[in-house]
Amino acid sequence: MNTESELMHYIQTNGASIDIVEVTKTLYQWRREGKFDVSFRCGEKALEFVPNNRKLLDCVAWIYYSKYVKVVNEDTPVAECLKVFKNSRRFRLHDNLLLSPTEFDPYKTMAFALSLQVIKRDPDLCLQILATIPRTSLSNSPKNIEGKSYPPETQTYFVRLTKAMEQTKGWSALWEIRDMAISALEGSTLQHWIVKRVVTAAIELGDLDSAQKYASHRCIPQNDKTWLSLFAELSFMSGDIPKAIQFLKRSIAQNKDLSFAVNNLKTLSEWMSQVDPTISESLILLEFQVRQRNGWPIKSSLQAKVDAISRPHSELLTEKQLKEWWGGPVQKVSQQRHTGTVKSHLSNGFGGFIAVDGQDDLYFSTPRGSRDPLPPIGTKVSFIIVQGFDKKKNKASTRAEKVRKE
Repeated sequence: MNTESELMHYIQTNGASIDIVEVTKTLYQWRREGKFDVSFRCGEKALEFVPNNRKLLDCVAWIYYSKYVKVVNEDTPVAECLKVFKNSRRFRLHDNLLLSPTEFDPYKTMAFALSLQVIKRDPDLCLQILATIPRTSLSNSPKNIEGKSYPPETQTYFVRLTKAMEQTKGWSALWEIRDMAISALEGSTLQHWIVKRVVTAAIELGDLDSAQKYASHRCIPQNDKTWLSLFAELSFMSGDIPKAIQFLKRSIAQNKDLSFAVNNLKTLSEWMSQVDPTISESLILLEFQVRQRNGWPIKSSLQAKVDAISRPHSELLTEKQLKEWWGGPVQKVSQQRHTGTVKSHLSNGFGGFIAVDGQDDLYFSTPRGSRDPLPPIGTKVSFIIVQGFDKKKNKASTRAEKVRKE
C-alpha cells in the first residue's frame, strides 16, 4: 500500500476489518514525508469504519495537527483559526498525547495562535476557547522529557490574556480567570507575576479578603521589594497603618541605593504624618535629596513640601539615621476621631467636603475600590484628620479619612 489509491481500495474493501497497525504505519510514514493531504484523506476514510479506535484517532490527530494546527500564526484569519480549533476537537486526544516530547500540545498551540488574533479585540472569545480546552491539558499534564511542565506558548498566552483583560475590560474580567491562570503556570517563573495581577485586581475591586488570600500563595517571595510594597497597600486599606508602614520600611531597606525606594518614600512620608510628623518631614527631605543626587526631576509639589518644613533641616533625621529607623518597630497610630457634617459632594461622586466647627472644611474621598455610597449631604459623620498636600494650592493641607456615620 504505497499509494493513495491502493490504501483507499484496501480500506473500502475490508471496512471494519482493516489492519489498524498496517494502516497507521503507512499514514505515519506519509506524515513524515510531508504528504499531509493524502494521509489525512485516507485517515478520515478509515475512521468512517472504525470511528472509536484510539490508535487510529491518535494517528489522524497528529496528521491534522501537522496539516492545520501547527501552521496557524498571527496572519491566519480568525474564522479559519476557529474552524481549525473546532475540528481538532473531534479526535478526542487523551492525556498521553497532550504533551509530546517533540511537539507542543495542539490545544495549547491553537489557543496561543488564537490569542495573537483575538486577544486585543475579543477577550471574551479567548475565555470561551479556554473553557473548551480539557482541564488536564492546562494543569494536570505529565512533564515532558526536558522536565518542563508547560511549553512557552502557554505561559505567553496567559500573560497576553492577563494584560488584555486589564486593558480592554478592566480588573473584573481578569478576576474571572484568576484560578485558571494561576494553575496553568504552576512551577513557572511567571506564576508569581500572575498572582500579583490577581491580588491587584482584588484590591481594585475592593475585595480585601480575597487579596489577602492570594497574597499568601506559596509562590510569593515574602521578602521581595515589590511584594512588600503590595503587602503595605493591603495593610493600609485594611486600616492597619503601623503594619503598612512596617512593610514599606522593609521594602525600602532592601535597596542599598534607594533608587527603587524613592517611589515609596512619598507614600511612607504621608503615612508617617499620622504617626510622627518629624520623621515624615525627614522622609520628604530624603526623597528630595535622592532625586537631586541622581539628577532626577523634582516636581513643584515636592519642592513646596520641602519649603514648607519650618524647622531647620539639620534637626531632621539623616539618611544614616533613617536606615537605622527602617529596622525598628512602628508606634501605634493615634486614632482620635473628630465630628462634622457632610457639606457637599464632588461631581464625580468619589468624595466631598465636611464642615467642621471652628476650622476650614475638610476634604474626604472614598477608599479606592470601595462600593459604598457617599454619606448624604447633611449627615453627621466622624473621622480622623491626617496631614496631606493640596496640589492645586501647592501647599500642605489636612484631610479627613475613615469617614463613617455617627
